[in-house]
Amino acid sequence: MKSALRKTIQWILLLCLLLGILIQTLGFWNYNPTSVSTKTRIGMVISLIQLIVVVWYGMSYGNKEYSFKEAVKNWLEGVVTLIIFYLVFVISLPQFFSAWNLWGIFFPVLTSTSALFSGIIISLFFQPFIFRLQEKLNTKQNVLLLTAITVLIFALSAGNSLLTSYSIFGLYLAVPFAWGMLISKIKASKKVVLGLVVATIILLPAVYYLTIKLMPIQTPQGFIFSQMNMSWNTSLLMAPSSPLMILFVIAGALLFRSSMLGVSHRLFSILIPAIIFGTTSYGMSLWKEKLQLLLAPVSKKVTVLLILSLLVASFIINFVFVKFLLSNKHVQRFLNKFDENNLDGLIKLLEAGVDFLKRHSKSIILFAFLMFLSVIGFYTVRDIQSASDFWAALVFIFTSKFGTLVLSSIFLFTIYEIFYVITTRFWVSASIPTVLALGIAIADGIKMDLREEPVYPNEISEIVNWKTLIPMIGVQTLIYILVGIALLIAIIVYLELKHPHNLRRKKKSWVVVTHKNWTLY
Repeated sequence: MKSALRKTIQWILLLCLLLGILIQTLGFWNYNPTSVSTKTRIGMVISLIQLIVVVWYGMSYGNKEYSFKEAVKNWLEGVVTLIIFYLVFVISLPQFFSAWNLWGIFFPVLTSTSALFSGIIISLFFQPFIFRLQEKLNTKQNVLLLTAITVLIFALSAGNSLLTSYSIFGLYLAVPFAWGMLISKIKASKKVVLGLVVATIILLPAVYYLTIKLMPIQTPQGFIFSQMNMSWNTSLLMAPSSPLMILFVIAGALLFRSSMLGVSHRLFSILIPAIIFGTTSYGMSLWKEKLQLLLAPVSKKVTVLLILSLLVASFIINFVFVKFLLSNKHVQRFLNKFDENNLDGLIKLLEAGVDFLKRHSKSIILFAFLMFLSVIGFYTVRDIQSASDFWAALVFIFTSKFGTLVLSSIFLFTIYEIFYVITTRFWVSASIPTVLALGIAIADGIKMDLREEPVYPNEISEIVNWKTLIPMIGVQTLIYILVGIALLIAIIVYLELKHPHNLRRKKKSWVVVTHKNWTLY
């Protein structure tokens, strides 16, 4: 009976967290309160949801040391969800396509795709180190250490909640994760739990009244609501780094400790898709730009149905991920590479990564070179008059046109792979996309000078009319081109004779790589 009641409480709390995560972006877009107090209350709810998720995660991982495999497993589920979600986002809002978001699918921590998701990954990565440290200290020492770190971080950040949109905030979330791990190991007395609950009940309204009603010190700060002057004092309540928020969540975790313990990691993984849906930046753009316009004229019941549909989607994605992807032998082989939990294991992983880069260094350097040629191609169609124009164009290329740049490089690299399969000669194969990229860049530059427009694909057939093209190119330019080709041939012959490279790959791998590149392009 007690077991059934505990599972019921766990499911109720889990569903509340799932809904709370999704409501962050779906429930508040059509609700714009004007008072600071109301906005502060909303911020407090969001902070509490984030902290409860991380603390509960910590409680489920406090019983023993876990390997880095757990962090990679959660990361992989997040990547799968991001791929699905980003496809929906791009199809719905193609004008908001961003290569940075595309890059963020596979590197969500580096690109701050979701601060909460990054916090979970970082916390799971540090779990074995936190566990060993807590095992060496007694309960009082652990409490004092975590309290000192919590207060210190809050003091250094001055309650600033600006960083909660970035992955660096995930480093802080390792602190409430450690609190959760500690709570799972200790059993506080009823007096301590009662004291914490009473302190929370007294402090919460007291600090709320003092900071909002009596001492409004205004400084420009952004948190969740844009174009709004946030009070520094309200951040004392709103910021997840607030000791008061930590106190509130810890008191609740100790109060419901017996019910919150024993949740399987399989059950917790349901939170990952919901976190991706509810906290990613392009997810917010999708809800605001697309759904707000569609749902504003209709009943709010539609919004509720949308939240419920995303809840169902989270369960479906999690089920497919666990049932089919995790059971795949190739995925298991990949995850087993991270079955380490100490610094020696981390060093082995880093060495394996370095070894991978060394084994594929020639291909990586070639891809970087082809990307450089693609950048040159972009410069030929832009009017560069000064150094400032040069840097402005470079920023434009690596922000707005980064996706096109990568796809162009993949196309050129695919051509290299095809010719390497045919000739098995590295330098000859690498020269083909090089000549192609430089030829397109030169042609674009010449046509930009003549007509102020680049060469279009349908104009490539004009090459057969070479007699009419020579006067347009100019005899001098043509001589330079022929001399350049002759020099390139001489360099290739020299490199093939003196410095030949054999990548030592099986023909099957060549076919697979080439096929994947063409499919991606």
